[in-house]
Amino acid sequence: MQACLLLSLCLTAAAASQARFEAYLPVSAGQYHAQDALGQYSYGYFGPLSSKSEARTANGVTVGSYKYVDAEGKEQEVQYTADDIHGFQVAATNLPSAPEARMIVPEPVRDTPEVAEARARHLEALENAKARSVELAHIYGVPAVPALSTFVAPASYLYAVSPVAQAVSLGQQAASTPAHEQRNDQQSADKDKTRW
Repeated sequence: MQACLLLSLCLTAAAASQARFEAYLPVSAGQYHAQDALGQYSYGYFGPLSSKSEARTANGVTVGSYKYVDAEGKEQEVQYTADDIHGFQVAATNLPSAPEARMIVPEPVRDTPEVAEARARHLEALENAKARSVELAHIYGVPAVPALSTFVAPASYLYAVSPVAQAVSLGQQAASTPAHEQRNDQQSADKDKTRW
């Protein structure tokens, strides 16, 4: 048993001491950046698992894209545009999509037997009422038009002299008729004028 253990240890040590030579593949990677005084720029990078490029123009439109390898080993690509008018717009290979909607057309509504019976009775009663109204119109003829009254009561206005004391000059003698009797005589004279 000890011999077997010693033998396995020796074989393990021998296998570990051998030098391993693996093939080295050169990886290309790089980046760039450029900018001017007008605010225009362009930059990007690239590598074995991802890359990106973006550029902005003098009128403020930004256009870019990037690629990467996701956790499932699939390459995903995103392209985007941004400006003051349309905002940020994106198109990508990994955007979720809505499930396809099944178009179910609803069935037409059908009346229950109770509703159908009530509707039939209502329509029958409506037709009977129409027939009776036609019969009554023939019996009674055209309905009378109400006469318009044009009589208007006359407006009454009363004119009366207000009780004012009359001034008497020193040289004249006062009238023998009292003031209230003079007023009544004046009113009766006015009435006589309006009658004829």
